Amino acid sequence: MEPELQARPRAVLLTRPAGEADPLAGLLRGRGLDVVAVQTVALEPVAPGGALDAAVEDLAGFDWVLATSAAAVAALADAAE
Repeated sequence: MEPELQARPRAVLLTRPAGEADPLAGLLRGRGLDVVAVQTVALEPVAPGGALDAAVEDLAGFDWVLATSAAAVAALADAAE
């Protein structure tokens, strides 16, 4: 009996903020995949003096801080300065 052949994807949908798809898209294309890059998130600057600044001032009051992206880490670092 022949082993079951697994279908290999030919195309990949890559969701990233504008300008952040290039390195990964290049790697995927280098492996022979067609890449469809779609901007699904728009990154906007955080207004000074808002909720983020207030939260950073009270970091000792939090048990955990979870950043879900590199952009979130950058925003936290900027607010902490």
